Amino acid sequence: MNSNKLARIIDNELNFRSYPDTIVDILKELDQKAERRFSREYLNNISGLMVSSQGRINDMYVALFPSQDIFDFIEEQDVKDSTLFIKHPLNWEEMGMGFRSVSQDQYKIIRERNIALYCAHAPIDNHSSISPNIHFANVIGGVITNPLNVAKRNFGYVVELKEKISFDEIRNLVVTRTGLDKVQQLYRHDEVRKLGVVSGGGDSVEVLDIVDQEECDTYVTGILHFRGSQYARDNNPAFVSSLRKSGLNAIGAAHYPTEKSSLEPIRKFLHEVTGINTTVIYEENKMLDLKLMWGKEI
Repeated sequence: MNSNKLARIIDNELNFRSYPDTIVDILKELDQKAERRFSREYLNNISGLMVSSQGRINDMYVALFPSQDIFDFIEEQDVKDSTLFIKHPLNWEEMGMGFRSVSQDQYKIIRERNIALYCAHAPIDNHSSISPNIHFANVIGGVITNPLNVAKRNFGYVVELKEKISFDEIRNLVVTRTGLDKVQQLYRHDEVRKLGVVSGGGDSVEVLDIVDQEECDTYVTGILHFRGSQYARDNNPAFVSSLRKSGLNAIGAAHYPTEKSSLEPIRKFLHEVTGINTTVIYEENKMLDLKLMWGKEI
């Protein structure tokens, strides 16, 4: 099977044209070479095959971000003639400058090793069984009730616990199940029962408003406070202000840790629909850095 045929199978399974997304706008802004590097179909349709390869695809690899961890793995394992399936078209520097485009050296590795690149951001977030939002909600535990949707796009779920627990208990549960040592947090009250759970970024005023409308008492997501990019400096202060006014408890467990529980389900899904041998690449160095440096009182 070649990369174009493989991409068409994945396109059909993910219904990839159905969901609004702004991440390609961010890609074009940050990567001045995007129009030359990536397919017009991807740039126009938001998801799909970014870079094609020649000949037969031997294997597929799955990752959340095109981080240096991924390219180190490709070189160390001598990966060639394969497809790299990534959820995000840009790396996310958790404690750096936020979204960062694929470097010229990283792009060269893809081309020289005949590796196709496929990206699906919003289609994965909206998928009923492999969405990071579903799997992060399951990590938290409790009963998943209402979806948290904005403009036909799913951002998370309301999770109701079987009984009330303390803020310390929910914080410690999130720390343990994400593999972190500390989290970003905002403490407002001690009783926790109904949570808005959003994997990934989560510092959205629109999403926060829906969490508040659902009468949640606690918001659990990836990012509460981030000022590493100009976009974040323009937008994150408004989110933090709204969060403080809301009266909600809040916990931020970083972008990658809140999405990584979806990697194995995504791998299984891709293997089942394509028949291609599929392997997860975990970003272990990113996790080590987060364990050392993540966490902040808001």
